[in-house]
Amino acid sequence: MEHEITFTNSFVQISYSQAESLVKAEWSPKSAYMTGEDFKTCISAIWATVREKKPRYFLGDTRYFLFPITPDLQEWYGANIKDTFSHTQKLAMLLSEEIISQFSIEQTIEEDRTTGAVTRYFSDLQKALAWLHKQTPS
Repeated sequence: MEHEITFTNSFVQISYSQAESLVKAEWSPKSAYMTGEDFKTCISAIWATVREKKPRYFLGDTRYFLFPITPDLQEWYGANIKDTFSHTQKLAMLLSEEIISQFSIEQTIEEDRTTGAVTRYFSDLQKALAWLHKQTPS
């Protein structure tokens, strides 16, 4: 499938597949060296892509996300995500290998209660993609 890269830097690559109606954010191990401002830049780029493309599905590949999200950044996330995923039906998150980062990811995702999207966590990419594309009854 053709994936258009919408944003890339040392920490994250964001792509969109029109055929799959999927935005994917793949984090790099270099995310361990991000600052709070870097985190905001990356998350804002993800949100901009999701708001523009309005995908049915989102895949957050956080297997190599190594940045612990502070309570202040979690609060910023919760205050700014409003309506971002309003067109998105399913969000699949691939688990971080680093337990502290994974816990902060889950806490941050919990900040977003404005969407009707279903979020599930996976350790296997193929299982995540299969779940995203599985048709669910309305």
